[in-house]
This record gives sequence, C-alpha cells and structure tokens, in this order.
Amino acid sequence: VVRDKLRAGRRLIDKYGDNHPAEGDLLREVAAQLAESQLQVQAAADEETLRGVEGAAAAAYFRAFAQMVRAPFVFERRSQHPAHNPVNALLNLGYTLLANEIAGRLEAAGFDPRVGYYHGVRYGRISLALDLLEVHRAPVIDRLTLALLNRRMFAPADFEDLGGAQGVRLRPEALRR
Repeated sequence: VVRDKLRAGRRLIDKYGDNHPAEGDLLREVAAQLAESQLQVQAAADEETLRGVEGAAAAAYFRAFAQMVRAPFVFERRSQHPAHNPVNALLNLGYTLLANEIAGRLEAAGFDPRVGYYHGVRYGRISLALDLLEVHRAPVIDRLTLALLNRRMFAPADFEDLGGAQGVRLRPEALRR
C-alpha cells in the first residue's frame, strides 16, 4: 500500500512537471526522493520504520504539491481536521467522500470496511477503506483538487473560515456547485 501510494504521488508530480517545465527543479528533486522512499519501503524491517519512511515521503510530496497550487490559493502545509486553508478543506472533503465510497463498495462485496491492516482497527473508523484510499489519494483527489483550484473553478470567496475546531470549509452554495 505504501509503495503504491508513493508511486502514485510520484506519477502526479512527474506529469505536472512535464506540463510545467519551469517548475522542474523542486519537482524533480521530490520525485527522486519518492523513488528512493519506494526502495526504502521494500527494505523496511518493521511497521515503525515503514511509517517513518511514509511520513518523510509525505512531507516531501506536499512540499511539491504546494508548488503545484497556483495563486490566489496558497498551500503551506497539510492539515487534516480542522483544515486551516481552502486547499486542505478540498483535500479533506475529497478524501472523506472517496473513503466512504470505498467503504460502501467493500461492504457491498462482503468485506468489513472497519477491519484494516495498515490503519489498524479503531472504533468507528473504516480502516480497510482508509488502507485502500492511500493508493488513490494522489491520482484521484489530489489531481482533482489541483484541477479545481488551478482552473479557477473555485475562488477564495467560495470558502469560509469558521474558526476553532471547524476550520475552513466550502460555502454551501460552492459545495452544491
């Protein structure tokens, strides 16, 4: 799962770099780091080492992702809940929708989406769906988020900062659109 997640992130970075050669240096550097991380995943002796490799690779990936997001939007860092900016709000929304879609399909196929491997079992969490989501984050949600923002399908005014534990969210009318 982790190896395929890194491969998918690297593909997204490579494709963006091919289409935007001026952004090349950082993107090539991060793609190389992700390639190296894929090799480290294969050699990881235990789960703790694997999680360390994944964490370092994710930090590098989101450094490149920040460069791929065009103004007026800014992506400084990844934040889950609450989202601290519009980019994270779209990522969180996309990951949640895709995880629920995967969970529904798992359940329809006779699997228990709550019994995962990499995410482990925790009350109320669809762990197996989250395991499978990892591989699809970059090619589905991250790519869609970049397209929505960079093609100006959303503007900063489409988001509201509710503060505190609620963070930044899409306004209801923008969500419907």
